[in-house]
Amino acid sequence: MFQKAISGILLLFTITCLQAQADYIPEIAEADTAVNFLEQVVVTGTRTLHTLKNVPVLTKVVSKIELNDIGAVTALDALENLLPGLTFNPDPNHGDNIQLQGLDNKYILVLLNGERMVNGRAENVNFSRINVADIQRIEIIDGAASVLYGSNAIGAVINIITKEVNEPLEIYAGGRYGSYNSYAGDVSVGVKGNKWSSKTVLNTKGSDGYRVQQGIRVSPWDDYYIGETFKFSFNEKFSAGVYGSAYLSQLWPYQDIIHRRETDYNAGAYANWQTSTHNVLKFAVNTDWYNAYTLENHTNDELAYSNYHLLSVHVTDTWNALQWLQLTGGYEFNREYTYAPERFGTGNATHDVYENSVFAQGEFNYWDNLSIVAGARLTQHPSFGVHFTPKLSLMYRLDNFRFRAGLSNGFKAPSLKEMYYDFAMPGGYYMRGNPDLKPEASWYTSVSAEYIAEKFNASVTAYNNVINDRIGYVEYSSPQYPSGMLQYENVAEAVMRGIDLSAQAELGSYFNVTANYAFADTEDKSTGKPLNGTSRHAFTGGVVFRYSDIKIGRQALPLSLNFSGRMSSPRLYRSVNQQGIAEGADTKTTSIWRVVYTQNILNVWKFAAIELQAGIDNLFDWTDPVISINPGRTWFVALKVRL
Repeated sequence: MFQKAISGILLLFTITCLQAQADYIPEIAEADTAVNFLEQVVVTGTRTLHTLKNVPVLTKVVSKIELNDIGAVTALDALENLLPGLTFNPDPNHGDNIQLQGLDNKYILVLLNGERMVNGRAENVNFSRINVADIQRIEIIDGAASVLYGSNAIGAVINIITKEVNEPLEIYAGGRYGSYNSYAGDVSVGVKGNKWSSKTVLNTKGSDGYRVQQGIRVSPWDDYYIGETFKFSFNEKFSAGVYGSAYLSQLWPYQDIIHRRETDYNAGAYANWQTSTHNVLKFAVNTDWYNAYTLENHTNDELAYSNYHLLSVHVTDTWNALQWLQLTGGYEFNREYTYAPERFGTGNATHDVYENSVFAQGEFNYWDNLSIVAGARLTQHPSFGVHFTPKLSLMYRLDNFRFRAGLSNGFKAPSLKEMYYDFAMPGGYYMRGNPDLKPEASWYTSVSAEYIAEKFNASVTAYNNVINDRIGYVEYSSPQYPSGMLQYENVAEAVMRGIDLSAQAELGSYFNVTANYAFADTEDKSTGKPLNGTSRHAFTGGVVFRYSDIKIGRQALPLSLNFSGRMSSPRLYRSVNQQGIAEGADTKTTSIWRVVYTQNILNVWKFAAIELQAGIDNLFDWTDPVISINPGRTWFVALKVRL
C-alpha cells in the first residue's frame, strides 16, 4: 500500500513538473507569530465566533503549521507533543488511552467539527480515524464545559476542526515512510463552485510493529480511511452540508492465529438558516457506527464481535438580542447503543441509553472592557432523572492584558459498560456493572492572566477541579468468585489543582520559541493517593527556525527546522489491595525530543509546491520498562505535494 501511495505521488510530481513555470514565486504559509496566531477565530469555548485573544473562555489552539512543523502523523501525536500533562498509552485491545493530569478518556470529550465521536470499548476515541493532513486547527478547553457540550466534558474538550475548500481546485498528496516499515499516504481533492464545494479525503497508515522488551511487543497494524464532504449555499441566508466517511483498521497481535478488525462509518448533515439580520438557526444530525471484530486468520471466521453506535441531533439558535447581548440556546438529543455479548453476560447482549438536554447561554458586553458569559443546561437521563448544570465566565481587558475567571459545573452520566458489564476477566476476576450509579459531577474554578504584545504573548492559569461521586471499581470477595469480583460504584471524590504557564515569542526575523509548563496536584479521596497516571511537573516546548530567502532563479525555497520536546516528572501508578497496601510502580522522568527539517524543494506550475520533510523522534532514545510501548529513537521521511 505504501508503494502505491508513493507511485501516485511520483505520478503527480511528473505531471506538474512538465508544466513548470520558472518565474513562479509561491505564497508561503504564514508563520504562527504571536500576533496573527492570536487573531484567528475560535468557536469551541462559547459556540460563537471570537478571536483567540478576546474569547471569554481561555482556549488553547494547535494550528496547522504546528502540526506540520513537528511532523505529526496523528492528531494525538500532536496533542501529546504540544500540550504539557497530556499523555497516551496505545492499548492493543482498546485503542488510544489518553490521560490529562490523572483524568482518563471518559472525562475528556473529543469532537470532530463540533460533533461527538463514538467511544469504543474503553470509552476512548480512535484518533487514527482523523487524517492529520486535513486538520485546520485543534481547539482545547480545559475543565468543565458540560453547559455547552453535555456529558463527559469534565476534564477537557478537544475540538478537531478540518480544512475548508477555498479555491476552485485544491489537491494535496503526501507520503511518509519511517522506522519499522511505518508508512502513511494521504490524498485530498477539493473543488469549489459558485455556490457549492466538495472535498474528498483518502488516507492509509500502518507499521510492522516492534518489540519493546522480552515478551512485550506492539503488533503490526494498518488502516484505511475515505471521507467526503459536500456543502451548498442556496442563497445568502440558507446553506447546508452533508458528510460521510468509512474507516477500516486491522491489528495482528498473533500473526499466525487471530487478528482484530475495527470499522467505523460516520455520516451527518447540517443546515444554517439566517432567519433575520440578528438571528441564526443551526440544525445538525450526526451518526457514528463503530464495530470491533476478532477473526481467525486463515478462515476469517468471527470469534468475537461488538458494536457501538452514537446518534446525536441538536438545534442551536444564536440571537444578537442587543448590541451588547448575544444569546445562544438549543436542544440536544444523544442516544448510545452497544452490542457486546462477551461483556453483557447471558441475559441481554444489547443495551442503549439516551439523554435529552436544553441549554442557554448569554454573552454580555455592556461595558467596553468587561465580558460576562453565563449559562445553564438541563439534562434528562433515564438512570438519574434531571441534572442541572450552570457556569459563569468573566474576562476583563486592560491594554495588552486579559484577565479571566470561571466557575463551571460538569457531569458525566454512567456509561453502558459501567451500568451493565457482566463477564469474567482473565485471572479469575469477575466484572459487574451497576445500573443504580449516580452521575459524576464536578466543580471547576479557574483564574488566568494573559499578556499580549506584538511579538510576545504569555499566560498563567490556576485551577481547581473537584469531582464528586466518582465512579470506580470496588473489590468484593465472594464464594462464587474466589479471585474476587470488581463492581462499579460511586466511590469517592477526586481533587485536581494546578498551575499552567505558557509563552510564545518571536526572536528576530527567523526564530519562534514556545514553552509550556503544567504543575498538577491530584488526590483520590478513596485512597488518599494521587490519581494514577499523574505527573506533578510537565513541560513542552521548542524552537522553530524559518528561512525564506533561499532562491533558485525566481523560485523561493523556504525551509524550517524544528527542535521540540516534552518532559515530565515520574507518572504515578498506585493501587490499594484488600489489605490496604499500596501496590504498583512509577515511571522514570520522561524526556522525549524530536528534530524535524522541512524544505520546499521545487515550485512548479501556477499553484503548486513540493515539500520534503525528514525527522528523528525520541532523539536521545528514552525508554521506560513501566511504560513499555515506546520504541526508542525512530526516524521518518515525507514528501508532500500541494496544488
